[in-house]
Amino acid sequence: MAGLSILALAGTLSACGQLRDRDEPPPGRSTGVAEASPSPTLSSSATPSPTSSEESTPASSTTSTTAAESDVPSTSNSSAAKALPKDVEKVAKLYKTIAPREFFEGLESCGSGGKKDSYLCSGHDGQFQFDHSDSRAASTTQALTELRNSRVVEDTGSRIVGYSAIASTTVITVIDNDRGLIMQEMLTSDKTDPETRIRDLGLVEDDDDTPRTSSKSLEEDY
Repeated sequence: MAGLSILALAGTLSACGQLRDRDEPPPGRSTGVAEASPSPTLSSSATPSPTSSEESTPASSTTSTTAAESDVPSTSNSSAAKALPKDVEKVAKLYKTIAPREFFEGLESCGSGGKKDSYLCSGHDGQFQFDHSDSRAASTTQALTELRNSRVVEDTGSRIVGYSAIASTTVITVIDNDRGLIMQEMLTSDKTDPETRIRDLGLVEDDDDTPRTSSKSLEEDY
């Protein structure tokens, strides 16, 4: 049964501010101040003072506003650069215990995998099948841990990472048994070393080959 499950998995993967103007007195009319005091001293003290006050305040406000506005685009561009495509973001949230955030940032698109709770995503120069099934997670775990053509690279109990070889084809598998989540990728083993591929994708920690204690550490990436 476990061997048939691996063969079925391989078949499935291969198929799928402006300023206001000051009011000027009407022509032909003069104010009482102008007629009584033609002195330039009064004129200079009465008229330029408010003009200087009115002009200096908007200038300062405009400068600060411009500086504030110049900071906004850089912030929004920074957040937009880290955003994922909508379809990829959906899968990333559902399968965040399968792979780190950096893995999903390398995906370009995700679509239906042809059945319920199944997705097919493209990126990292390959295709990845995502499934949500408790029974299939259990049977795939059995195939990885018991078949002689399979090897486990990391096993924390709840999360298992490994690969199975079928002739010249290798199927990389990541399983979260607590949530019934599975991710798989099919490779040509004579061109790509599966264990190197697993580490290049960031599916296991590479520091002193120390495994993650559980899938909960991956949730912290989100």
